[in-house]
Amino acid sequence: MTRAANLERHTLVERYRQDTLEVLSATEVADRLGERHAELVGLIETAFTVQRRMGRLVMPPEEVARDYVGIHPVLERDLTIPNHTRFIDTPFGADQPPVRDRVWHKAFDAVFGLYPRLLDRNDNVYARVLQSPITHRNLVTTLPSLQRVSGVYTAAVIAHEFDHIRTHRGLNKWGIELTLDDSQLVAGEKSAYEVSDIILDTDTSLPADLSFEAFWAVVRTATTPATAAWQASELIGRFAATHPNGYYLGELAAMIYAAKALSLLFGDEDGLPTADEIESYKLLGLVYTQK
Repeated sequence: MTRAANLERHTLVERYRQDTLEVLSATEVADRLGERHAELVGLIETAFTVQRRMGRLVMPPEEVARDYVGIHPVLERDLTIPNHTRFIDTPFGADQPPVRDRVWHKAFDAVFGLYPRLLDRNDNVYARVLQSPITHRNLVTTLPSLQRVSGVYTAAVIAHEFDHIRTHRGLNKWGIELTLDDSQLVAGEKSAYEVSDIILDTDTSLPADLSFEAFWAVVRTATTPATAAWQASELIGRFAATHPNGYYLGELAAMIYAAKALSLLFGDEDGLPTADEIESYKLLGLVYTQK
């Protein structure tokens, strides 16, 4: 079963990668992404599959010395595993027993960190970026819900997560602990949602009612972050109920458009996120309050 599951993970990673790279190769997408385009493509092209053995996540031995991004698809069958907090393991195999020597410790230092407690099985959870507290290596974890969306939406999700990695790549590679304040968090989300919006613009199958203009018409009259977040949340729920499944998922597009509307209403295009913009992002759940 483990072998079959890992083969399925590899197949999913290849599908996600190819879908995303195909969308990113479009001239209109590349032009609008500008300098970010080459960075995103490079990160996605070199990403590798993170497998699972004996309930632990492992990286291929050849990836220990590299600083590429791992992708680990969580399968439906994984959701039945009772313990979700096992350490992500180091490379191992029949010919590679755990030996407590210098080389092994170097390999051990390359672990990604703790495997996350699996998220609630809501349809609007598609992927998350995790980071090792030891090495600051990155892992993109995809949830089963991502398997249901089309290639364009896959690209919108995968490129979004990789943009988070791109944003903080320079800090990560020097091993500097990231202490992101709320302003930095919102700036990172704005950048990632902009990437998703650029990609979503290539999808001509969206129904007329599911658009940024629909969100802007509702949110633009809000005078406080609380009102704007509440209005956006109501509209997201409406679209999620109206367009729940199929070629696209309504709530995914809705979240992208909601973020854009909040930034247009409260943000400063040429500066750091404003206090009202930060507050609206928090209230809508686009970022989480830092402790």
